[in-house]
Amino acid sequence: MKYTKSIRDDRVFRYLYRKGASVAAPTVVVYYRKNRQPVNQLGLTTAKKIGNAVQRNRARRLMREAFRLLEPTLAGKYDIVLVARSKTPFVLMDEVKSDLVCAFAKAGIIAENRENNEIKPDSSQNGNCAD
Repeated sequence: MKYTKSIRDDRVFRYLYRKGASVAAPTVVVYYRKNRQPVNQLGLTTAKKIGNAVQRNRARRLMREAFRLLEPTLAGKYDIVLVARSKTPFVLMDEVKSDLVCAFAKAGIIAENRENNEIKPDSSQNGNCAD
């Protein structure tokens, strides 16, 4: 990921769960909060209830790739934690990506003035963005 660092410290994860805002989508939950660093920081979590190791790894790969594709459209300086939900390993990457677009749009993380901001939330797709 070009513009993002990984969150490796458990203290940051716990802080985001406690103090950060959250947006839930059918395949992923996004916890986010502004940080004081010049880049975004990303953490991925999958619980054991997602399934066995193969399914948890697939869920992480899907979330990481969807985030990588959306990364150029995001505003900077956020700590973001993506939490997989139980259906995440069983869906296509496009569904995870569209859920992330909707969640980021609700959170206000998508930058409005980026030149390559061709990715827009699509409310006609499964009704995921509808409030």
